[in-house]
Amino acid sequence: MKKTSLIFAILCAALFCSCIQIENPSITLSAVSLSVASDVEKSNVTVTSNYSWSASSDASWITVKPSSGNAGTTEVTLAITESPTGDARSATVTFTCMNVSKTLTITQQEAPVVLTDQLVIKHNLSNFTVPEISGKDLSGTVDWGDGKREVYSKGLKHNYGSAKNYTMKIEVSGQESFSFPDIVGVTEINLSDF
Repeated sequence: MKKTSLIFAILCAALFCSCIQIENPSITLSAVSLSVASDVEKSNVTVTSNYSWSASSDASWITVKPSSGNAGTTEVTLAITESPTGDARSATVTFTCMNVSKTLTITQQEAPVVLTDQLVIKHNLSNFTVPEISGKDLSGTVDWGDGKREVYSKGLKHNYGSAKNYTMKIEVSGQESFSFPDIVGVTEINLSDF
């Protein structure tokens, strides 16, 4: 009887073990590549796995949050820093679930080139009002030629304190037209870079 019970227990254990199937690890990503603009600060990807997973980036300009997770579906945020040079660049984030890996390639596009034009004005006045420059997305700076700089705005005035020769520069982007309401005291206007 003991032999029969032992054989029965061994058969039950064998039958139980043959019913358990170990699932192969798997991991999927909602995308295999992402192309982001130069000024994008973050992007998302969905990770689905049947076991715990981890992620790592091969570039310091991408941070993965969270960088690991458990079985199931997880929304992952990729924090992306702007390129200091404005050049296009690519990096790879590798997601690993046990012995299975998937890669996500992130391409950051080149920053758009903003053309800045320069208007150089030489004058001998103690007070000066900038010329009127207009444009849809106008932005720029005024270097008054005496060590002071300001953000360009319509009607901007500057007091030099004394009348002598000054060379001022106005650098703007987005300009469409300009006009000088008063050019008394202006000795030279250089439009070659405007």
